[in-house]
Amino acid sequence: MRQLQKEIDSLRLDNARLKSQLAALAPEGAEVPQWPVIAELWDERLASRQFPPKAQPHCRSSSLGDMCLRRLYYERIGAEKSPLETHVAGIFHVGNELEEDTRRALELMGFRIERAQETVEYYGTGPSGLGEVLLWRGHPDGILTHPHYGDRKWVLDIKSMSGMIWPALPDDPIECAAWLESATSKPWLIKYVPQVVSYLLAYGQTGEVLDGAILLFVNKDNSRIKLAFVELTAERAFRVVEAVKAVDRHVREKIVPPFVANPKACELCPYCGVTCEPAIVIDRETIVDMDDPANGLVLSSLRKWPSMKGPAKDFKDLDTVIKTRFRAMPPGKYLAPGIAEVTVKPPSKSGSITVKIHPLEQE
Repeated sequence: MRQLQKEIDSLRLDNARLKSQLAALAPEGAEVPQWPVIAELWDERLASRQFPPKAQPHCRSSSLGDMCLRRLYYERIGAEKSPLETHVAGIFHVGNELEEDTRRALELMGFRIERAQETVEYYGTGPSGLGEVLLWRGHPDGILTHPHYGDRKWVLDIKSMSGMIWPALPDDPIECAAWLESATSKPWLIKYVPQVVSYLLAYGQTGEVLDGAILLFVNKDNSRIKLAFVELTAERAFRVVEAVKAVDRHVREKIVPPFVANPKACELCPYCGVTCEPAIVIDRETIVDMDDPANGLVLSSLRKWPSMKGPAKDFKDLDTVIKTRFRAMPPGKYLAPGIAEVTVKPPSKSGSITVKIHPLEQE
């Protein structure tokens, strides 16, 4: 009932906001267009469904598997981040609608989804071994049951998935879970198994025994489904708990965690370039010494470099800053995620070193 009331209140708020936006787009006395401004209002609606960042005393289950502890740290302290672009907000909207339709279809097939979106929590030992602290909180899609399977119960979480990724997802549910855990090139996928593991741990802490977790994937292109079956193993539990304890320790000590040597962790990150400067990565494996003060100047120069090709002197100054810095580095391909890729070639016979810059923001 409480959830229904929240949805009603949200709809009322949306309606009031849209009326205000409509008045701004078509003020009284202005010429009335031949068609309603639906597209503009729709984009405004998508853009408005975002919440400002705020500090929180615990981690969220949906974030626990993030390969970057630094991102979890910024999430905990409520650091400033870039808002979702409208098209990204639209992708989430489509996914939510598809997931709701999947729930209804499962119920028509005879499955029961109980305790949908209930709050689950996991507590751990506090600092210095004193007391208990809330380590994470989450909201699973529900507990899945079916009369045919007797008293067996699974944690259920429904995810919509792009048709471009779909073919790579294994058909076997156990293999699918293992594949997700190794998907380091797609940082959002690698979080799914730890998310449902956190639910299993939370339920287990209250004494409730479940038969594992089901990640149900729905293809956005054709509504086909695949499953990942996740068992609660000691190794999976250890990884989740230790990662959260590490973030909690960094938050208490106010120490920003180190970068991870994977440029994919920086791509599409809302904190990258806002609160957190991206790590410069060589050959997509090793992070350049980020404590070097010269890196800040190089990153800012790389950002300006594409737009400064016109004014000759300014461009030459930036070009010199960048190339001087990279000529002092070993040969290889360097990546500043979201900004530029820089190739440093081995010295020629004459001793000159060629540095090529490819700005990513122009793609």
